[in-house]
Amino acid sequence: MGPNVVKRWTPPPPATLSPPATPSPTGSSFKPRFHPMHDPTEDIELYRPGGYHPVHMDEVFNNRYRVIRKLGRQGYAVLKIVRADSSEASDELSIMALLDDYRASAAGAAHVVELQDSFTHQGPNGTHLCLVLEVMGPSLRIMGQELAYLRAPKVPRPQRTSDVHCLRFPVWITKVMLRQVLLALEFLHRNDIVHADLQPGNILCSVSLHGVPEERLRQDYHSADDPKVERNTFGGNAVRSDPVRRRDGKLDRWAPPHLTYDRPLASYVRLEPKPNVKLSDLGAAFRLSDPPQKPVTPAGLRAPELILGEPFDQSIDIWSLGCLAFEFITGEQLFSLWSWGFTRQEMDDNHLLAMTAILGHLPEPLFQKWARADRYFGPDRKLLKSTTRVSGLNEEEEPENDKPKLGEFFHEYRPAEMSEDEERPFIAFLRDVLQYDPSKRPSASDLLQHPWLALHNPE
Repeated sequence: MGPNVVKRWTPPPPATLSPPATPSPTGSSFKPRFHPMHDPTEDIELYRPGGYHPVHMDEVFNNRYRVIRKLGRQGYAVLKIVRADSSEASDELSIMALLDDYRASAAGAAHVVELQDSFTHQGPNGTHLCLVLEVMGPSLRIMGQELAYLRAPKVPRPQRTSDVHCLRFPVWITKVMLRQVLLALEFLHRNDIVHADLQPGNILCSVSLHGVPEERLRQDYHSADDPKVERNTFGGNAVRSDPVRRRDGKLDRWAPPHLTYDRPLASYVRLEPKPNVKLSDLGAAFRLSDPPQKPVTPAGLRAPELILGEPFDQSIDIWSLGCLAFEFITGEQLFSLWSWGFTRQEMDDNHLLAMTAILGHLPEPLFQKWARADRYFGPDRKLLKSTTRVSGLNEEEEPENDKPKLGEFFHEYRPAEMSEDEERPFIAFLRDVLQYDPSKRPSASDLLQHPWLALHNPE
């Protein structure tokens, strides 16, 4: 035999590699399949069994609905494709179907996004419930970023780039939006439905698309330089990411070849003569007769009974609305919580300490439910100055003599456009809403008659 010949091995091209193994389902531990991506899109690793469905432009669903644009992710879409492993999907559908039976007789129904159709779709990652909703614009979270670029004369233009990320709205716009959200909550609560996830990302702006041709709405990969195609205010003309790449070089069967950027319909929102908003995303909503063990209310918008594990009802929506009212007027969160470096218990303590500083001491029954209160308060319920607190409250913010500091706190952030004459009824509005005792909080119907909302009301 001749001498052995050693040849350098060259890997075959990706298309000829052996098929990749099926990824583990969502909810289980797994190793990353893909190279990191830094685009402003969803997590590519969530395209796996039980996770997201890989949607492609021009894909047709249910032989009727064709995809021409991606409006958003993890929130609103005209065609909302629920994750295959979602346990909330059937509840959301049943609640929306229930509410549709009462729409004709309720004014507030006009401010809850309407379900128009539903069906299931089988894809590589499982069976997905698909909800077809009315066409809406971006959420108030996105509009807070877009306001500076819309041509509305009553909207102040941010002076710094960082201002674009705050959620401050002009007072007149805030009043209109809060009234409409209250009408939506009145509709839900009268039908014994609690939204439980009231936040800026779930309040959507209506759009005017009458006479707009499809080619202008279409998110076309080949039209980035076409002047007829409407542009994103943020993110330039880019419409999709670079190609998705697996670490092992194989072709993936569960994820799309590219990730598509969000293109909300912000430029089609009309704020004048008045804005129109609707409450969306009932994925976390529940019937009063069948409450969940723990609602998914965002941490900073939780009522004290949620933090302390006490019984809760529709008044948790009212508390969240009060927090949002403060944020929309000032651009600052009422209870700004840091999660990095803190345990959940420490975050809860931080939240309760902030409430104490701004709203006054918790009532004795609630205080007794606070298992770790003795770490921060002495027998006389005075803050222990020698104690290291996780809240980061300044010494001047410490509650003294059970005196709430809500008025002082708001005055510090009061916008220049709000007069002192309007400041007083607004603080009264906040105090009415942010009551520790859920039974004392006003209903949505009560708040619609509040003097502050009627003051200089443009409607």
